[in-house]
Amino acid sequence: SFTSSAAALDDATGWERLWNKCKEEPLVPLGAILTGSVLLGGLASFTRSKNPQSTQKWMRARVLAQGGTLAAMAGYVALHK
Repeated sequence: SFTSSAAALDDATGWERLWNKCKEEPLVPLGAILTGSVLLGGLASFTRSKNPQSTQKWMRARVLAQGGTLAAMAGYVALHK
């Protein structure tokens, strides 16, 4: 029931709450990891190659990853209403 799950959340540590949220909404943390990875790849491209076209492709991929993450978040909010 709702009360027992609410009481369980009150007893949970921060890491347990985070883990439970990741299990409930797995696309959000995956999107965040993907976004961060693409961002780091773009920064590495910028510092190593100095190739503007390559860096631009990485940053476009980052925007797409961020958009996907936001869409997943909005979808989970819509499902839980």
